[in-house]
Amino acid sequence: MEATFNFKMLTPTRTAFEGEVVSIVAPGGAGYLGILAHHAPIISTLKDGDLKVRFADNRVAHYKIGRGLLKVAHNEAIVLTESVEETERVAVARRIFNQTPRWATIAAFFVCGNVLSIARQWMILYRQRGSWSTED
Repeated sequence: MEATFNFKMLTPTRTAFEGEVVSIVAPGGAGYLGILAHHAPIISTLKDGDLKVRFADNRVAHYKIGRGLLKVAHNEAIVLTESVEETERVAVARRIFNQTPRWATIAAFFVCGNVLSIARQWMILYRQRGSWSTED
């Protein structure tokens, strides 16, 4: 099992994320920064961009963040940012997964960026059942 660390993503109004992760890739002021467990202490500015989070079960989440700061110390990373928004792929996949857990495979295709695969899966489902329903 890969080593994990605590990651927090905070905005002025809310805690957008808090939990154990394997890695993050953040849009630093001088380029993208990759952070793993037990990373050396660092403080960096962040620019607008995509922040990627990888979990121990190999799930990956993508967030659109605003400008801010990244602090890494004592096996913990904290992102302070103006704004956080899950990218549409993550939000749609989360809705699909929450509504019909048995279709987690379809959600995984979507999160991985294989939009064509999810479209094919839904078309196959429609052809087999004659409807868009996910009920068995």
